[in-house]
Amino acid sequence: EKMHVDESGSLPVYRYNGAEVDRMNLIHIPAYVMPGSVVGLSPIGACAALGSTALNTQDMTSDWFKSPLPGSTMQNTQRTIDREDASAISDGLNARIKAGKPLVYGNDWKFEPVTMSATDAAFIESTKMTATQVAAIYHMPPEMIGGEAGSSLTYSTVELNTIRYANEALSPWIARLEEAFSSWLPSPQFVKFNLDAMIRVDTKTRYEVHQIARNIGLNNIDELRALEDRAPLPDGQGEDFTPLAAKTPTPAAKETR
Repeated sequence: EKMHVDESGSLPVYRYNGAEVDRMNLIHIPAYVMPGSVVGLSPIGACAALGSTALNTQDMTSDWFKSPLPGSTMQNTQRTIDREDASAISDGLNARIKAGKPLVYGNDWKFEPVTMSATDAAFIESTKMTATQVAAIYHMPPEMIGGEAGSSLTYSTVELNTIRYANEALSPWIARLEEAFSSWLPSPQFVKFNLDAMIRVDTKTRYEVHQIARNIGLNNIDELRALEDRAPLPDGQGEDFTPLAAKTPTPAAKETR
């Protein structure tokens, strides 16, 4: 929102809060770039038509339900009402409904609210369809933003859904950032996001994974304690990476006679 790129000239001019900024002082990591432009588009920006459909659907839904009674008819079954009386009756009826007060009328009046047809009601369901399409653009589970999944989630878990979100939605963006950030560092240093930190399994499973990592020497005790927000052991006791299997003495073979 604070950046603006003026591409009207032969070279693009970058401005931050209205002030021109030297291109050498900027890092620009675009996602989707249109031919002839240096400005990256967001995924939803690349699908502007779908975004317009979503906004139009929301506007239509808001307008329909803005009034306590979107539409209705009031008919007198016994006599004909002239235009002046009809207008007065309509104004009175509308005032009662907006005030939320009960409506009282005789047996010669027939009141019919105008409701949505099945086809129109299905249009309201398109809000879910739109959310599902937006989720598809970002490769994220649709149920996270109010859409509907195409298959049953009966056999899914919170952990599996988080892994799916990390792999499909976050990984493409993380790969772009990791590549760009790593290019700033001298080799062999590199930047890597820790996606495992967002995948929170139950305590028993987490400790079992820690035990396996320690047994094969993948992590030392201090690293595992850090993952659990614990302080390292004193005097460097937790810095050893030696696999625990290598520390376990092999039992002597029994003498055979």
